[in-house]
Amino acid sequence: MITGRTIGAAVTLLLIAASYWAAYDHGRIVERAGWEARWAERDSQDSAATAAAQAAARHEEQRRQAAQEEARNEARTKQKAAYDDAAGADAAGQRLRDEAAKLAGSVSCPGPNTAAVMFWNGK
Repeated sequence: MITGRTIGAAVTLLLIAASYWAAYDHGRIVERAGWEARWAERDSQDSAATAAAQAAARHEEQRRQAAQEEARNEARTKQKAAYDDAAGADAAGQRLRDEAAKLAGSVSCPGPNTAAVMFWNGK
């Protein structure tokens, strides 16, 4: 039969086991909270570093796009100047051809001197 002493010892043992379990569980909760705080800090630092890297990448991309746009504008300006120069040269060339045609039409060249040609050929 179970005596009061056995019941008292069982309750005492149960209380001791419960207190050990409570101490263990409290330690586990405190340790988990410490790790969660460290992980939260690390996650926060990672997020800040990611945001900074993304901002730097956006800034670099904008700088590159601005440089490309500047190069495009400069190329367009040079291309327009080259087209204008080409049009001016074409017009000047046409004027020269017209003048050459006028001169050729107005000048009459005498025929070749046959005596000079014969002398030159050694005949």
